[in-house]
Amino acid sequence: MTTESYGALIIGSKIESLKAAYDLATIGHRVLLIEEEEKLQASLEDTEILPSGVRSWYAIHPLLMAVRSHPLVDIVTLSVVDEIRHSKEGFSAFIRNKPYYVDTELCCFCGRCREICPVELPGSLKKAVDCISEKGIPRTFFIDKRKNPPCQKACPLGINIQGYLSLIASGKFREALDLIRESAPLAGILGRICHHPCERQCRRNEIDEPLAICSLKRFVADYELENPCHDSSTEPKERHQEKIAIIGSGPAGLMAAWELTRLGYRVTIFETLPVAGGMLRTVIAGYRLPQSILDKEINTLKEMGIEIITNCPIGKDKKSIGSLFDEGFKAILIATGADVNKNLGLGGEELAGVYDSIPFLKRINLGERPATGKRAVVIGGGNAALESARTLLRLGADEVNILYRRTSEEMPGDRNELLLTMEEGIKINYLVTPIRFIGKDGRLTGVKCIHMDLGEIEPDGRRRPVPKKGSEFILDADTAIVAIGQEPELSFIHEESPIRISQHSTIKTNRDYHTEQEGVFAAGDVVTGSATVVEAMGAAKKAALAIHCHLRGKPWRETEDQDETRGDYEPVDPNTPHAFRPLMPVRGIKERRDNFEEVEFGYTKEQAIQEAKRCLQCGICSECKQCEIVCQNVGAVNHSGIKKHTEYRFHAVVSPRPLAEKFVSVLPEERIFCESEFGEGRRLEESLLLGAGLAGRAAAFLTSQMEVIPKDSKKLSSLYKEGVKSGLFICSCNESSGNPDVMNELAKFGAGFDEVVHSEVLPSACHPDGARILAETIEGKGITRVVLAACSCCTLDMICTACNDQRLRCKGNLFNKQGLDPSIFEMINLKNFMATRRNMDLQGVLEGGKNMIECALSRVKFQEKLPGQDGDMAKTVAVIGATLEGLTASLDLEKMGYLVYLTDERDPLLDKDISGEDKLYTPIIEDICERINSGSIVYLPWFQMKALEGHLGNFRIEFLGADQSHLRVSAILFSGVELEKVPLTGNLLRKGFARRTLPGFHSFSPWSTGIPGIFKMMLPPENSFNKKGLPGTAAAAEVAALLQKSEIRTKNIVAQVDQDRCRGCSHCLEACPFAAIEMLGDAIEDRKSSIIEMHCQGCGTCLSVCPTGAVDTIYKTEKQIEELIEVMLR
Repeated sequence: MTTESYGALIIGSKIESLKAAYDLATIGHRVLLIEEEEKLQASLEDTEILPSGVRSWYAIHPLLMAVRSHPLVDIVTLSVVDEIRHSKEGFSAFIRNKPYYVDTELCCFCGRCREICPVELPGSLKKAVDCISEKGIPRTFFIDKRKNPPCQKACPLGINIQGYLSLIASGKFREALDLIRESAPLAGILGRICHHPCERQCRRNEIDEPLAICSLKRFVADYELENPCHDSSTEPKERHQEKIAIIGSGPAGLMAAWELTRLGYRVTIFETLPVAGGMLRTVIAGYRLPQSILDKEINTLKEMGIEIITNCPIGKDKKSIGSLFDEGFKAILIATGADVNKNLGLGGEELAGVYDSIPFLKRINLGERPATGKRAVVIGGGNAALESARTLLRLGADEVNILYRRTSEEMPGDRNELLLTMEEGIKINYLVTPIRFIGKDGRLTGVKCIHMDLGEIEPDGRRRPVPKKGSEFILDADTAIVAIGQEPELSFIHEESPIRISQHSTIKTNRDYHTEQEGVFAAGDVVTGSATVVEAMGAAKKAALAIHCHLRGKPWRETEDQDETRGDYEPVDPNTPHAFRPLMPVRGIKERRDNFEEVEFGYTKEQAIQEAKRCLQCGICSECKQCEIVCQNVGAVNHSGIKKHTEYRFHAVVSPRPLAEKFVSVLPEERIFCESEFGEGRRLEESLLLGAGLAGRAAAFLTSQMEVIPKDSKKLSSLYKEGVKSGLFICSCNESSGNPDVMNELAKFGAGFDEVVHSEVLPSACHPDGARILAETIEGKGITRVVLAACSCCTLDMICTACNDQRLRCKGNLFNKQGLDPSIFEMINLKNFMATRRNMDLQGVLEGGKNMIECALSRVKFQEKLPGQDGDMAKTVAVIGATLEGLTASLDLEKMGYLVYLTDERDPLLDKDISGEDKLYTPIIEDICERINSGSIVYLPWFQMKALEGHLGNFRIEFLGADQSHLRVSAILFSGVELEKVPLTGNLLRKGFARRTLPGFHSFSPWSTGIPGIFKMMLPPENSFNKKGLPGTAAAAEVAALLQKSEIRTKNIVAQVDQDRCRGCSHCLEACPFAAIEMLGDAIEDRKSSIIEMHCQGCGTCLSVCPTGAVDTIYKTEKQIEELIEVMLR
């Protein structure tokens, strides 16, 4: 759990919260904004129409972008405050974070993850990975993960079934096989013989029938055989020196060897028989599992480096568990299975013609053909019994009967195998058990049987078979196979061994598969008794991880279930059309009788795709990892994201909504800034006012608790030089901007210009690594001019309607974090150019891109140094008008450390009538008087303003007063004053206050008068806002947010005047709509224009009327425009 410290914790992300966060951060307090949903709730998709007829988008967008890009605001979405406690530094909030599975600080919004995602949600255009919001914050993608699908939970190996099904459905067969192999080897084997418990849990059962999961696994394994040259092996992340021995090469041994090899160990398997495979080789017949498939899968393991030593029984010829340790093995896994048949204990079991199933099948699979009769009986109901019966049929038996003492519902054999068995003409005799083998001359002639009834339920959940008196009968038979179960063969474990044996002849282990002998582990049927192949492999996989933890000195624990961090499944739609699984193509019955050729042929490509598309996508995201693969250059996708609990320390809580009672009971009242009584449904202006008001109150409190953090004043690297050595950097946006070949050709084209010393294609310019590479290259190669062809349009420290998360992040990484100088950059939006020309031929796109780059390179050669930074501003404010709001603003500004000049045309502090209008006045006046006495507020009653001129940071107010005649302040706040009557002079007279009231214009600072540094009190229609003095506090926050900056950076786009070319005609002065120009010089011949940079908005009007070309902008000079036109006309 990490701990970070903040000034304020803001809960929620409606407009009020965003406004409070922005103002507090701008004032200098670090802010943590917590939102429960996946995006900020002040959504840009809001369709509210403002009184002006404009959508609220135009007002909300700048605020969203400003909050997102502010260095003192941290936004944490998908998070909930669980608890608040006292801490040394104030209070601690414990936040529960849900994962996006996409890093919002790295995502470049290329969309390739969505493009490649195979999971399409039914009845929707959405996919499992989809964008949260095209215009919202964060502008990123989100992976919708639900609980692990029921099929995956049922799989002992934890194979990502939904994942490989979704890949098959989209025709990505190789990728599907790779995904299976992330969890287990032997796909070709499992796809044929697995008892597929996953299918029993498939939710498709609620509609028609389960997916053919096992058959689809076989399909992709067979696809690899038909389409070779596909190496899906991966090198271990690390190598270990320890050697590990595995006794037994059956499914458990092979599985453990595979897992341990992937973990970086050297593994040797010791096998008693002359061939590897264990019961896969010796028990399962070729018509189910061809030997060639088994050989191919085992060879794949050998290619990984696994050594298999055959004809090497442990316990004989001086090879023992102890000797393996002597040979240098650091751990041993016993995985010998259970291959000793259990006996019935009936009379006549010793007769010739009576066989145990396992030795019988082993002889057949190793090439022998024992003599069998024409009438056969098989006792048992498991897979070994079914296997024996079908084998006898192929050996020439005319009649085969299976005797099973329960019903078909209790029969443990695989359902599909049972159907194939019956299809081949083998008779199943249910509720029948043998009671004696009958023989003549030492050979079997028949089996005496008895019918059974089912009695009470036994501990295993099945009903106990009870013999039915008087129901005995005899079946003629010359061959009988006993297949009632198996147990391990443990003769290689000597009596003096510390390894303990259970009463069921299995090895005892603890939870981590460790036996009583140090370093010796056991897994599979040798521990559990006879089980299925996949169950043995599942146990061996866990045992391998336990061995790894043992050798690394770490505690072993089973994988934690991530379901608690994920949502529930979507309900199964009852209207889903019925679609049954395709029939498996099989060999004809007559063609099977005299050979062991494989019966099932497997699905065709078309059948596999059709079947895979039936998947309901229960988990939404299938975790096929395709998005992670296409995002590997960016590294934003991380499927291993987990729910986190994080501790954050803070001093105050801001919430426009009611706080939970459990938080209110912990926090002192003075630390909670909440206005819950105003309810919902506020207009935009009221929401902004409430947010600013809460920020003002919190800032007044926080200033007394902690130091204000000054604006990041990291000096930009002084890279600007007169010489031109250009660098061209093209952002491929993770290969989404355009054809990679086109991008590389553009880089080669740029490298051909004489002044270009470096040209390259970056994976992502808005990625921190992209900015770092760019900065290192600039420094390393002495680059003095840079063209960045990405998605950002400009280098300006501004926000416009085209700005988005990635564009602001790109500039922030370059200019703030890397400290690069914007003066040397020229940015062009190549991504949008490419996006609008996707249907053009590549040559046309290439030519257009070349033109853009050539134009940019020509402009950047003449790039001029952008303005630097102005000096500090005095923390002085004049509040004109001692209304309730003006008094409140004065108090809050003073608490924030400002020297306040409070003025009024009367003396309201002594006016009892005014103070009697509202009870709120009395404590405020008392507080004001106390601070006037202390000198932190200067009170000027009977104030009559004569003139106002200057600019932000240096306003001069002339007035009639007893002690002084003028004031110099950095900002002015008018409260209850008609702005039309304010005696503006000089440049302010030409500018006026009405410039920002154009129809349709909305700013997220409604206190603005159009003159930077002069504010008006915002008063919404009469409501409880006004009664609580909130407008005054809100205005104080606005003033402080502007002045609290320790330094004010001049806009990049201000105009400049060439004094040598200016002839003082005053055309620019008359044309400027912002009063940003003044004339210097007394004599007519000395008159020159001068730009007031604090007022200049960079509109360029002055350029258009200047007859001599003396006026120019710094950001786009006349020379650059001329050069651009020249290139375009070539």
